Amino acid sequence: MELPIDASGAVWLATANDAARIPEPLLNRLAVYEIDAPDAEGAARIAQAIYGEIRGSHDWGRRFPEVLSGAALERMAAMPPREMRRAIQAAFGNAKIDGRSEVGPDDIQDGRSRKSRIGF
Repeated sequence: MELPIDASGAVWLATANDAARIPEPLLNRLAVYEIDAPDAEGAARIAQAIYGEIRGSHDWGRRFPEVLSGAALERMAAMPPREMRRAIQAAFGNAKIDGRSEVGPDDIQDGRSRKSRIGF
């Protein structure tokens, strides 16, 4: 079924890790903004914000301190923001399994170095 719609007010947003791989006819119709990776201080702020968000959204989070330790933040800041959420969620579990109510640097594992196999 065909329905006429007015898409004149639509706003399009696209993301890419490498603008060179976007075909030129499409690229010349876009406003391109390059965003640099955060520096260490910015990455630490992102990690703390993610930690606080996860901690605050669960009842068990009250058992953990509001702020990550400096050593844990430093370890998190070395990761890309995309990996931080997964690493912090796993770190909460690692600390709890070990009987602690504080996330330490050893609880934070960088999943980028692990290769998992699928299959039998």
